[in-house]
Amino acid sequence: MVKFEIDLLDKKIIGQLLRFYRIYTKRTQKDMIINEYGNQICSRKTLSLIESGELIALDIIYEELLYNLRLRYNYDRCIDEWYDKFSTLLHYCEYYDIDHILHKVSSILDTLDKYKDYIIFHEAYIFCKIIKKYYAYHVFPDKNTIQYISGIHRILDLPLNEIMIDLLFKGCVRNEIDYEEYYNFSQAKNII
Repeated sequence: MVKFEIDLLDKKIIGQLLRFYRIYTKRTQKDMIINEYGNQICSRKTLSLIESGELIALDIIYEELLYNLRLRYNYDRCIDEWYDKFSTLLHYCEYYDIDHILHKVSSILDTLDKYKDYIIFHEAYIFCKIIKKYYAYHVFPDKNTIQYISGIHRILDLPLNEIMIDLLFKGCVRNEIDYEEYYNFSQAKNII
Protein backbone atom coordinates (compact mmCIF):
# COMPACT_ATOMS: atom_id res chain seq x y z
CA MET A 1 0.00 0.00 0.00
CA VAL A 2 1.29 3.45 -0.92
CA LYS A 3 1.68 5.87 1.96
CA PHE A 4 0.84 9.45 1.07
CA GLU A 5 2.51 12.33 2.86
CA ILE A 6 1.51 15.95 3.11
CA ASP A 7 4.07 18.21 1.46
CA LEU A 8 6.18 20.02 4.08
CA LEU A 9 5.48 23.49 2.67
CA ASP A 10 1.77 22.64 2.56
CA LYS A 11 1.94 21.66 6.24
CA LYS A 12 3.12 25.16 7.11
CA ILE A 13 0.37 26.71 4.99
CA ILE A 14 -2.24 24.36 6.47
CA GLY A 15 -1.15 25.35 9.97
CA GLN A 16 -1.60 29.04 9.17
CA LEU A 17 -4.97 28.37 7.52
CA LEU A 18 -6.12 26.32 10.52
CA ARG A 19 -5.29 29.25 12.79
CA PHE A 20 -7.04 31.69 10.47
CA TYR A 21 -10.21 29.58 10.22
CA ARG A 22 -10.25 28.92 13.97
CA ILE A 23 -10.17 32.65 14.69
CA TYR A 24 -12.41 33.59 11.73
CA THR A 25 -15.10 31.15 12.88
CA LYS A 26 -14.61 32.18 16.54
CA ARG A 27 -13.62 28.69 17.66
CA THR A 28 -11.38 27.94 20.58
CA GLN A 29 -8.39 25.64 20.44
CA LYS A 30 -10.39 23.21 22.57
CA ASP A 31 -13.13 23.17 19.91
CA MET A 32 -10.58 22.49 17.18
CA ILE A 33 -8.87 19.55 18.85
CA ILE A 34 -12.05 17.53 19.48
CA ASN A 35 -13.44 15.57 16.53
CA GLU A 36 -17.10 14.97 15.76
CA TYR A 37 -17.08 11.80 17.91
CA GLY A 38 -15.80 13.64 20.98
CA ASN A 39 -12.28 12.21 20.71
CA GLN A 40 -9.22 14.40 21.14
CA ILE A 41 -7.20 14.79 17.93
CA CYS A 42 -4.13 16.28 19.56
CA SER A 43 -3.14 18.46 22.49
CA ARG A 44 -3.58 22.21 22.56
CA LYS A 45 0.20 22.52 22.55
CA THR A 46 0.41 20.46 19.33
CA LEU A 47 -2.28 22.62 17.73
CA SER A 48 -0.36 25.75 18.77
CA LEU A 49 2.79 24.33 17.19
CA ILE A 50 0.94 23.50 13.97
CA GLU A 51 -0.68 26.93 13.84
CA SER A 52 2.71 28.61 14.30
CA GLY A 53 4.18 26.70 11.35
CA GLU A 54 6.00 23.95 13.20
CA LEU A 55 5.94 20.64 11.35
CA ILE A 56 4.32 17.64 13.01
CA ALA A 57 5.27 14.19 11.72
CA LEU A 58 1.82 12.64 11.95
CA ASP A 59 -0.15 13.66 8.86
CA ILE A 60 -3.31 12.19 10.37
CA ILE A 61 -3.39 15.09 12.84
CA TYR A 62 -3.53 17.59 9.96
CA GLU A 63 -6.19 15.48 8.25
CA GLU A 64 -8.36 15.29 11.37
CA LEU A 65 -8.03 19.02 12.07
CA LEU A 66 -8.98 19.79 8.47
CA TYR A 67 -11.93 17.44 8.72
CA ASN A 68 -13.18 19.52 11.67
CA LEU A 69 -13.48 22.34 9.12
CA ARG A 70 -15.07 19.98 6.56
CA LEU A 71 -11.94 20.20 4.41
CA ARG A 72 -9.42 17.67 3.18
CA TYR A 73 -5.92 17.61 1.73
CA ASN A 74 -5.40 16.67 -1.92
CA TYR A 75 -2.41 14.37 -2.38
CA ASP A 76 -2.73 14.24 -6.18
CA ARG A 77 -2.95 17.86 -7.29
CA CYS A 78 -1.14 21.10 -6.57
CA ILE A 79 -2.65 24.59 -6.78
CA ASP A 80 0.41 25.68 -8.80
CA GLU A 81 -1.14 23.86 -11.77
CA TRP A 82 -3.71 26.68 -12.01
CA TYR A 83 -1.30 29.64 -11.73
CA ASP A 84 -1.35 30.32 -15.48
CA LYS A 85 -5.16 30.49 -15.44
CA PHE A 86 -5.08 32.79 -12.41
CA SER A 87 -2.49 35.01 -14.11
CA THR A 88 -4.63 35.24 -17.24
CA LEU A 89 -7.62 36.23 -15.09
CA LEU A 90 -5.47 38.89 -13.41
CA HIS A 91 -4.50 40.23 -16.84
CA TYR A 92 -8.15 40.53 -17.86
CA CYS A 93 -8.98 42.28 -14.58
CA GLU A 94 -6.14 44.76 -15.03
CA TYR A 95 -7.75 45.87 -18.30
CA TYR A 96 -11.32 45.51 -17.02
CA ASP A 97 -12.17 43.15 -19.87
CA ILE A 98 -15.52 42.00 -18.45
CA ASP A 99 -16.38 39.41 -21.11
CA HIS A 100 -13.02 37.68 -20.78
CA ILE A 101 -13.06 38.00 -16.98
CA LEU A 102 -16.43 36.28 -16.72
CA HIS A 103 -15.49 33.58 -19.20
CA LYS A 104 -12.16 32.84 -17.48
CA VAL A 105 -13.49 32.94 -13.92
CA SER A 106 -16.40 30.65 -14.87
CA SER A 107 -13.96 28.25 -16.51
CA ILE A 108 -11.75 28.24 -13.41
CA LEU A 109 -14.76 27.70 -11.13
CA ASP A 110 -15.91 24.77 -13.27
CA THR A 111 -12.44 23.23 -13.08
CA LEU A 112 -11.98 23.85 -9.35
CA ASP A 113 -15.49 22.74 -8.40
CA LYS A 114 -14.41 19.15 -7.74
CA TYR A 115 -11.55 20.42 -5.53
CA LYS A 116 -13.52 22.98 -3.53
CA ASP A 117 -13.45 20.83 -0.38
CA TYR A 118 -9.66 20.58 -0.40
CA ILE A 119 -7.54 23.05 1.55
CA ILE A 120 -5.72 25.64 -0.60
CA PHE A 121 -7.99 24.81 -3.56
CA HIS A 122 -10.95 25.81 -1.39
CA GLU A 123 -9.54 29.28 -0.85
CA ALA A 124 -8.83 29.79 -4.57
CA TYR A 125 -12.37 28.61 -5.31
CA ILE A 126 -13.85 31.10 -2.81
CA PHE A 127 -11.70 33.90 -4.25
CA CYS A 128 -13.02 33.10 -7.75
CA LYS A 129 -16.62 33.14 -6.48
CA ILE A 130 -16.03 36.59 -4.95
CA ILE A 131 -14.49 37.79 -8.23
CA LYS A 132 -17.45 36.49 -10.22
CA LYS A 133 -19.98 38.12 -7.86
CA TYR A 134 -18.25 41.46 -8.31
CA TYR A 135 -17.71 41.41 -12.06
CA ALA A 136 -20.98 39.70 -13.00
CA TYR A 137 -23.36 41.26 -10.47
CA HIS A 138 -21.46 44.28 -9.06
CA VAL A 139 -21.62 42.84 -5.54
CA PHE A 140 -18.98 44.48 -3.36
CA PRO A 141 -17.36 42.45 -0.57
CA ASP A 142 -19.07 42.96 2.80
CA LYS A 143 -17.16 43.24 6.10
CA ASN A 144 -17.12 39.46 6.62
CA THR A 145 -15.74 38.91 3.10
CA ILE A 146 -13.18 41.68 3.60
CA GLN A 147 -11.93 39.90 6.73
CA TYR A 148 -11.74 36.63 4.80
CA ILE A 149 -9.81 38.19 1.92
CA SER A 150 -7.46 39.98 4.30
CA GLY A 151 -6.63 36.81 6.21
CA ILE A 152 -6.25 34.45 3.27
CA HIS A 153 -4.15 36.71 1.05
CA ARG A 154 -1.57 36.96 3.86
CA ILE A 155 -1.22 33.17 3.89
CA LEU A 156 -1.51 32.11 0.26
CA ASP A 157 0.64 33.55 -2.51
CA LEU A 158 -1.70 33.32 -5.49
CA PRO A 159 -1.94 35.49 -8.62
CA LEU A 160 -5.56 35.96 -7.49
CA ASN A 161 -4.33 37.96 -4.50
CA GLU A 162 -3.87 41.15 -6.53
CA ILE A 163 -7.47 40.96 -7.73
CA MET A 164 -8.65 40.29 -4.19
CA ILE A 165 -6.69 43.25 -2.81
CA ASP A 166 -8.45 45.47 -5.33
CA LEU A 167 -11.83 44.08 -4.24
CA LEU A 168 -10.83 44.42 -0.58
CA PHE A 169 -10.15 48.13 -1.18
CA LYS A 170 -13.42 48.62 -3.07
CA GLY A 171 -15.34 46.77 -0.35
CA CYS A 172 -13.76 48.91 2.37
CA VAL A 173 -14.58 52.13 0.54
CA ARG A 174 -18.16 51.00 -0.19
CA ASN A 175 -18.70 49.92 3.43
CA GLU A 176 -16.85 52.96 4.83
CA ILE A 177 -14.26 50.79 6.58
CA ASP A 178 -10.67 51.89 7.16
CA TYR A 179 -8.84 49.85 4.52
CA GLU A 180 -5.43 50.40 6.18
CA GLU A 181 -6.63 48.04 8.91
CA TYR A 182 -6.73 45.22 6.34
CA TYR A 183 -3.90 45.93 3.92
CA ASN A 184 -0.97 48.27 3.30
CA PHE A 185 -1.79 49.32 -0.25
CA SER A 186 1.71 50.65 -0.89
CA GLN A 187 2.68 46.97 -1.28
CA ALA A 188 0.38 46.36 -4.28
CA LYS A 189 2.23 44.99 -7.31
CA ASN A 190 0.06 45.78 -10.33
CA ILE A 191 -1.95 48.47 -12.02
CA ILE A 192 -5.28 47.55 -10.43
